[in-house]
Amino acid sequence: MRYRLRQSGELNRRVEVKRASSSRDSLGGLVQTLSTISTRWADIREKMVNYNGDNGIEFLKAFEVYMRNGDVKMGDILTFDSRNHIITQIEDIDKHSIKCLCQSRD
Repeated sequence: MRYRLRQSGELNRRVEVKRASSSRDSLGGLVQTLSTISTRWADIREKMVNYNGDNGIEFLKAFEVYMRNGDVKMGDILTFDSRNHIITQIEDIDKHSIKCLCQSRD
């Protein structure tokens, strides 16, 4: 069953989209920072993902984040619930909506 956003009321949580950028400090060293790209409304659903780890099949808490299309890329950071989550997968739902799978980075 494909997910489809039917009403804007389903997008009921605020999410910040952040992207890593680098610059040079005063000594010429590289400094990594997160820059906020946008803030948007989303529908967030928690799920468990299994993967083959060193100790066999392991389970990891992940999140499916449904939101409108925009400037979102793999590896971007979504901030919600005061935590950073890295986008590991992006799927187009329809011409206006995407689903991002992300895992906690903190």
